[in-house]
Amino acid sequence: MENLKRRNFIKLGGISLIAGGAALGAPNIVLGATRKVVVIGGGAGGTIAAKYIKKADSSIDVTLIETNKTYHTCFMSNEVLGGNRKIEALRYEYEGLKKHGINVVHSSASAIDVDNKKVVTADGVTLGYDRLVVSPGISLKMDAIEGYDEESALVMPHGWKAGPQTSRLRQQLEDMSNGGVVIIAPPNNPFRCPPGPYERVSQIAYYLKQSKPKSKILILDAKDKFSKQSLFTQGWKSRYDGMIDWVPGTDTGGGVTSVSAKEMSHKLDTLAPRESIRVITDATDRVCGWGIVKMYSERPGYRLTCETSLFIDSQFRGKGLGEKMQLALHATARELGFHHIIVRIWAANEISIALHKTCGFSLVGIQKEIGHVDQKWIDVAVMQCLLN
Repeated sequence: MENLKRRNFIKLGGISLIAGGAALGAPNIVLGATRKVVVIGGGAGGTIAAKYIKKADSSIDVTLIETNKTYHTCFMSNEVLGGNRKIEALRYEYEGLKKHGINVVHSSASAIDVDNKKVVTADGVTLGYDRLVVSPGISLKMDAIEGYDEESALVMPHGWKAGPQTSRLRQQLEDMSNGGVVIIAPPNNPFRCPPGPYERVSQIAYYLKQSKPKSKILILDAKDKFSKQSLFTQGWKSRYDGMIDWVPGTDTGGGVTSVSAKEMSHKLDTLAPRESIRVITDATDRVCGWGIVKMYSERPGYRLTCETSLFIDSQFRGKGLGEKMQLALHATARELGFHHIIVRIWAANEISIALHKTCGFSLVGIQKEIGHVDQKWIDVAVMQCLLN
């Protein structure tokens, strides 16, 4: 089993079973005396394979193994985010397959015995087969981003698999204030459905334009180019000009590498009234950068101290926007009642350090090897500014 490869699997029994029925054009499939087919996986591929094998020859005993009792299609799920489709429209049960005479077993396959042609389910049931179709789908790599796991997905929903995640993300969009920022972090290649993240951007922009027109979408990409890029950017320019800002992998350092669900949860719960996000735009209302004022510490003794962070898109740097943003953050900090601002900057970033000195910050010191990125230790400069 450990050496079983896809090419060898397809050769088993002398025929191939392709989800979707492309290889099943013959009026029947010769399976011998037992005539049993087991399909593992009840997504689009597995259900289509099971249905059309049964339709090709109704005498074949077809069994589908699927853990869940309902299935939400990933295709069209972005339309739920845009408000053009209800999540219920994507929900399917397996009663339709049963009506076709297909046995549906709600469990998961824990082992495949290729030599004896048997599948063992998680609850200990053994199913024999003459032909086996394996269509398990694709799972999200939760460990690809530091700090992201199943629990984090409840706070920062990925919507990779349609269903509750899609509904949760839609609810967050509805709860977001007019003027909020949606951050989308497409992964590096390869991944399922390359246009998917950018279709999602388009659908979310459709909703925001109608319901929250002051809001922005920031795409922190891991790549320097993406599928159907010219078509997407053309559409964004014509329909959502100034609302969507795409930052390529060159500027993001290869995309988002770590997240903090605890910090994000705290922001969702306590952003108002003493924290604020600001977005800076050019004359055409295109997003050039963003900044945030946040509490330095939750301890009461530090209630008058805040921390600021800012980001300026590379194509807009060198135009004084960083200074403009930082001074705007100063004004916001005053409005929120803060007296002291702290910033933490990579010590090697001399341009940012110089910018903050221009804005009234002084260097407090260097924290040695406090950060760790790409297998390298990072020194961080700590700077402060008193709001007199």
